[in-house]
Amino acid sequence: CGFLDGFTWNGGNLGKGSGSQLLVDDNAPITAATAFGPFTIAFKARSMYISTFQGAPKFWEFIRREEDRGCIAQGSIGSFNNMRIWLGDDNVYLFDGNTVQPIADRIITRFINQLNPSFANRSVALVDRYNRNYYLFIPVTGTSTMRKVFTFNLLSGTWTEGIIDSDILPVSS
Repeated sequence: CGFLDGFTWNGGNLGKGSGSQLLVDDNAPITAATAFGPFTIAFKARSMYISTFQGAPKFWEFIRREEDRGCIAQGSIGSFNNMRIWLGDDNVYLFDGNTVQPIADRIITRFINQLNPSFANRSVALVDRYNRNYYLFIPVTGTSTMRKVFTFNLLSGTWTEGIIDSDILPVSS
């Protein structure tokens, strides 16, 4: 299936090294993907799949890893060491290769109350490896542009919140 299109396959010639597998457990479109070491992680809004290379004829096998923890914004995926962090529909999640953990429990009510759900898929993140910060820029209620930044420190596990004075345009729509 294609990005944001769970119903169409236009992925090339199966005889030339590509394969196919339908991820139709919940009939939702793929919303994001990222590399994770030798694996690929594919997200839907409320699920997560991890793939391993199998060789011909299937090539990649995707296994549903999470049933309630997906990613709603491709741009929100951050990479730090052997971890991935992303925005889900009900929390921010961290995957360390073994478990998926919600990391925004302390601020989630405040966060959800400010996030504009119509434009949540435009959220973007940056990772500052030196200071070990994950910056998540979100569109707030009443606007489609990024007006808030929530910062998660990977060492202390704490969040801070900031206001952005000027418009930050989304990377993609």
